[in-house]
Amino acid sequence: MQDKPTEKHNIPAKQENETPAERAQEWSESQSLMLRHEEFIAEVMRRRRPEETSGTDTQPQKTWKQILFETSGGTALINVIIGGAFVTIISILIQQGFKEREVRQAYLKASSEQALLAYKEYSDREQEIVKEIYEVIGKCISSSDDIIDLTRPEFDPEKYPTQSLRDEVTKDAVSLQEKYSEAATQWRASQAKLKLLIAYYHPSQPEVTNGWDGVQKSLTAYMKCARLHTVNSPKSSTEQVEGACKPEKEELYKHLAAFTSALEKSRHYPWKVWESPEKLRDELEK
Repeated sequence: MQDKPTEKHNIPAKQENETPAERAQEWSESQSLMLRHEEFIAEVMRRRRPEETSGTDTQPQKTWKQILFETSGGTALINVIIGGAFVTIISILIQQGFKEREVRQAYLKASSEQALLAYKEYSDREQEIVKEIYEVIGKCISSSDDIIDLTRPEFDPEKYPTQSLRDEVTKDAVSLQEKYSEAATQWRASQAKLKLLIAYYHPSQPEVTNGWDGVQKSLTAYMKCARLHTVNSPKSSTEQVEGACKPEKEELYKHLAAFTSALEKSRHYPWKVWESPEKLRDELEK
């Protein structure tokens, strides 16, 4: 066995182009055995190769599109991908809708609270002004009635027998005259201010401002009439006192009723606004 490599390397160059049969006649027995073994292995490999490649040579390889659209596995994969994407999109849209709804609700709540607070402050101030108006008007009417009553026989000091009674009547008369002067001064000073406040808190409401103008003129006329009556008729009978300045007073009460009605119609009630989101939105957009 140690002579095999020597025998193999001693193959003459002229025998390289000879057939295996010719070489076998000249080669030694061991060389011929190796040659036949190599030929057997080569024949086996040659026959095995077509069998391995025959399956792939007869059927063309499918493309990725064919695998996706022509096989059940590919169709299922497409359904899973599309279904998952659709569900994801729907979930995102629903979440966005919830977020937008929460933002709108939070904005509506904040706007409602802010509007309610602003309305409360506005309403409180408006009520203070209305209260001041009626207090001034009531004071002026009361003081005017008092000085008209000063012309009654009961306020004539000469009708009382004693000086103390005469002094007491005189003192009461002076006090009523002072109250009238105070009311008249307050009325003159507050007319312009009250008119501006009414116009500010009742914008675009001419029935309120017109009603106030009527009250202002009629009250001034009644106070003037009361003062002139005390000057022109300091000693009047009971019938004269009852009829003094009656037309002016009736005119005043007529304008007061119209003014009060206009104020009532112009008021905003918050519990009516909160009844529906539409009313609340309309009120906030004003």
